[in-house]
Amino acid sequence: MGNVQHMKTQLHGLILAGVHRWQNTVLERVVLRILVPMGDRNLTAHVIEWIRRSGVTTATMCANSDTSALRNAFGDGKDSGVDLRYFEDHMPRGPAGCMRDAAMNLDAENLVVVDATILSVHH
Repeated sequence: MGNVQHMKTQLHGLILAGVHRWQNTVLERVVLRILVPMGDRNLTAHVIEWIRRSGVTTATMCANSDTSALRNAFGDGKDSGVDLRYFEDHMPRGPAGCMRDAAMNLDAENLVVVDATILSVHH
């Protein structure tokens, strides 16, 4: 029996999608900030499209108590062309804590970390 080498994923996305409600505003009561409509899709859908166009085919959504809303909106990511996974930070410690814990469960050579509420202009 020879050694079986495990192939690492070249590139994996980490989408920081945790939500901290700053104020009890009307908008926040209607829709999560990460799911605010922007044109024909919500904000996070634009981020997923951006990382897909950049060559990312698998990504983990780092979230907190709103993980179920993300799962309902994006499922397994099949429709977006990105294999989506979810990591729920049960005790929110901020984006860096969730990102670190999610990354520890990955076998990727490179990570692309992006906030779910930032739009990138691409040509």
